[in-house]
Amino acid sequence: MGILKSDSKKVGHKLIGVIVPPWTHEYMTLYTLAKGTSKSKLFKIMVEEWMAQKRIEENDKMLLQEIIDRLNEQRTKDKTCHKAIPFDRFKKIVEEELSDKGLKPVYITLILAELES
Repeated sequence: MGILKSDSKKVGHKLIGVIVPPWTHEYMTLYTLAKGTSKSKLFKIMVEEWMAQKRIEENDKMLLQEIIDRLNEQRTKDKTCHKAIPFDRFKKIVEEELSDKGLKPVYITLILAELES
């Protein structure tokens, strides 16, 4: 255990990864050591500020509709190119993909209900 290490693990929280260039990492390391904070806390602050602004511009309903539109567009392209798989299989793949990404089941259900065969 390091002297400058933070031991804050939050139950139920999710890890998201980010790769940054060396100079960003170096400065963040200097900053966090000097300020007695963590890189995770810095990213959390930045992401929460970004999310608060974005939610004003694009609410959850709008984002869900955008996902539905993208999926329906992809399905149409696949049909046009004769690459379409059976609709039930398409829905199952979409469901698994959204679940693997960590999307809430209620959102997955809403999306699947709006897919066009």
